[in-house]
Amino acid sequence: MTIISAITKAISSLIAPWTKWDIEKKRRKLLWRKEFIDRCRKKIEVDRFNPDGFKETSCYSTLKLHISKELQKEIKRKRYTPGSFLSIEKRKEIMMAEFRVKRKLLDEISLLEKRWGVI
Repeated sequence: MTIISAITKAISSLIAPWTKWDIEKKRRKLLWRKEFIDRCRKKIEVDRFNPDGFKETSCYSTLKLHISKELQKEIKRKRYTPGSFLSIEKRKEIMMAEFRVKRKLLDEISLLEKRWGVI
């Protein structure tokens, strides 16, 4: 029995650190994902969301790997030329388009959050 105990303890001493490391790695990955999603939401959930500004952020650089091509195109779309005169109707149209992009981004982040198991 002593030899079997010694062998079991030796195997356990080799497996236990590896198991702890694997658990810690998964915990850190989940934490990073949660913090990433929180950071992105904060950048999106501002009163006047601007897709042109958002596409220049590090959040978008990482997020674009996980969102639909259609939404990526919508974010990249130029809505107006800075300094140009915009009618009230055109401003409303731009604001509605920005709101739609914001909603779609938040929806896709929620799906990503679910897929990653963050919630």
